[in-house]
Amino acid sequence: STQGGGELPTTLASLSDDSGELVLSVYNEEYATPPASLGTGFYKWNYNVEPGRLNYMEVSLEDETTDDSDSTYTWHVLDSDNTTMIKKAVDGQTGKSLSFKPTLEDAGSVFGISVVRSDSTGAKVSSQSFQVACKYVRREFRELTDNDRTAYFDALSTIYHTETAEGQDKYGEKYLGADYFIKKHLGAMTLEGCTPWHDSE
Repeated sequence: STQGGGELPTTLASLSDDSGELVLSVYNEEYATPPASLGTGFYKWNYNVEPGRLNYMEVSLEDETTDDSDSTYTWHVLDSDNTTMIKKAVDGQTGKSLSFKPTLEDAGSVFGISVVRSDSTGAKVSSQSFQVACKYVRREFRELTDNDRTAYFDALSTIYHTETAEGQDKYGEKYLGADYFIKKHLGAMTLEGCTPWHDSE
């Protein structure tokens, strides 16, 4: 099995002995702290990279007193979940850390990685596998960076100041303005059949 849940493909499990001596840290250019919900058991993975952001993955030894100055760390993608960019960016890379920026096409994937530690002769010392998701993160408003908070307010302003018809001409057919959402929220189906908070029986 992998840290973060899930099972490794049988043909790839031999890459990892899950010694437990390696620790993985994942963060990105905007947020140094991972979402609080990770590692709580709510998800099958304990690590997450975000699309459209420069993400960093770093591995270290659990025992910080161990000298690994002659060690080489090699990263392997065990199951790319059809994310060709992630496999290209990570698989076969060496070093204790690496960085990459997943694309929109990578969003929603969950992939397995294995980090193999070898000594100066190339002999394998140990390895550890991890389950990593590539998903957008919805954060508490007060935790947003200035950039994300500004982008949120800009998007909200556009929705409330640009009606659906005008917005679709400008942004494309998938655009929906506040006029659409207000009508949907106050529609009979919502009022009578969906939300009891609107005095529905």
